[in-house]
Amino acid sequence: MGQVMGTTAQRMGVSLSPKVAEAMTILKGIEFTVESGLVPVLVESDSLGVVTLINSGTPNLAEIGLICKDVGARIFEGLLTGV
Repeated sequence: MGQVMGTTAQRMGVSLSPKVAEAMTILKGIEFTVESGLVPVLVESDSLGVVTLINSGTPNLAEIGLICKDVGARIFEGLLTGV
């Protein structure tokens, strides 16, 4: 069990599908942890579809695929221990 080290919130002025919103939230959370120097980090999510997309590494040019690619790049950079 981990310990909460910080929190953040952001209002988005657009309407997103639940999966895209979850992927964007994961990406924004990663950006927050990097900016705060709280790396490496383990991301947990209850969105199996998004986690599967991130971990698959399968190219996907849809909006959600591009966001998941950015998350995957952070894993490759060693900023995350996993999703």
